Amino acid sequence: MAVFVNTPGQDNDWLLDGGGDWSGERVVVPYLRGQGVDRLNSVVLTRGDKAHAAGLCTVAENIPTSRAAHSGTGSRSKYFWDWLDRMRRCHLQITTLREGDAWIIGRDIHVRVLNPPHESPYDRSDDNSIVLLLEFGANRVLLTSDAGATVERRLLESHIDLHAQLIIKGRHSVETSCTDEFLDAVRPEAVVQCVCPRPTDRYLQPELRDRLRQRNVKYYRTDETGAVTIRLARDGYTIHTTLP
Repeated sequence: MAVFVNTPGQDNDWLLDGGGDWSGERVVVPYLRGQGVDRLNSVVLTRGDKAHAAGLCTVAENIPTSRAAHSGTGSRSKYFWDWLDRMRRCHLQITTLREGDAWIIGRDIHVRVLNPPHESPYDRSDDNSIVLLLEFGANRVLLTSDAGATVERRLLESHIDLHAQLIIKGRHSVETSCTDEFLDAVRPEAVVQCVCPRPTDRYLQPELRDRLRQRNVKYYRTDETGAVTIRLARDGYTIHTTLP
């Protein structure tokens, strides 16, 4: 998992997660440099496991960064504590993100934190994943990290407006995600799923593909499409894939 939020100018670029240690060094850092990125405003760790945290260490040590953010729920993963220690050694400002936090990136990009709650009842790190709603112009993008059905149910019970044209997601370790009820509330036009490029049966999820197909929702899996680029304009968006 790695999501780069590239804003106009050079002062407000964000990176959510950095993949594993290999992909952080061999994919994410070269990609950022290829985009002309010589500094980042913030890196956000949405979940403290290897596939999200390890690559962020490499990024912060190679590209100057001002701030690091995480959910503040702790973790049993050694990769989280290694990440936190290395962020401190890089002298980054460290903050936590919880439900209800909101801010503006630059002048026009509104961001709200939907998960985890302040008094999180969850034991699994998947359920404590940071879930963000990003708004720009007419566009709403829901970034759900590895949240699954448990978090989706809580968000539905909160009665907040979940409608978004785009969902960018990972994969919960045991639960399904994009349940029927959640899709009915979000009404997405497209779902992008970050998938490990190495062969694995963890992402087969034929029921997810069927649910999206039944609703005519476009489905982009990065093991099939390569990296996905979403360009937001005030009145719409375009999606481009690295592979056909």
